Amino acid sequence: MNNTEINSLEKKISISDVITMIAIFLTLGASIFSFTYKGKLNDLLKKEKQTNELIIAKAEESSETAKRDAAIANEKSMIAMKNAADANMKTAEINERAINAELKSKKLEIELIKLRLDVGDRFLPIEIQKELIKELAKYPKKTIAIFVNIANNSEPNIFANNLKNFFTKLGWDSNIYQQNNVIVPPPTGMQIIGKTECIPILEIFGKHLKSMNYENKLSNNDSLETDLRIVIFSNK
Repeated sequence: MNNTEINSLEKKISISDVITMIAIFLTLGASIFSFTYKGKLNDLLKKEKQTNELIIAKAEESSETAKRDAAIANEKSMIAMKNAADANMKTAEINERAINAELKSKKLEIELIKLRLDVGDRFLPIEIQKELIKELAKYPKKTIAIFVNIANNSEPNIFANNLKNFFTKLGWDSNIYQQNNVIVPPPTGMQIIGKTECIPILEIFGKHLKSMNYENKLSNNDSLETDLRIVIFSNK
């Protein structure tokens, strides 16, 4: 082997060594880079895991807080419903007491009116007039003749005018006539006579007069010139 060949061979060996060294350095660099990258990747994954765990923990905490808030709200709602129920019950009790008190007051008022009627002159109380108007309003307009029998006092005339004023308020026509005929024994109370079509009206009047302990007699007569005839005698 001559010198030229030897030099050529040494040159190739040198190049091979350089390439080998470069390969070693590259491999080493790649290993270092891979190790560093893996470390950073692990750190990143670790941080992400911690972040996720923190988010989950906060979510669980928020869920528990929401559950507690919901439980508190539900408890407050139940208390409010109970308070409302208690208030409604108390209101119902108060209303019942008020109704009972009003009924007692009405009964007392009626008893006082009855007492006044028993010891005093006859008249139509306002409450009775209201009831009569309510019940008679459905009937067509009627004509009434009010006869006052001779008496030793003015009570029958006063009562006759009281009735006439009531019929005027009702919108019915009425007139008062004086009777001077003497009846022995003198009758008391009053008579209400009506045509057949007026029988329901007679019954309504009779019912309310009876409620006031007024002596009255109802009868039917289709030959009347007016729809109704009321004959008022002495009260006692």
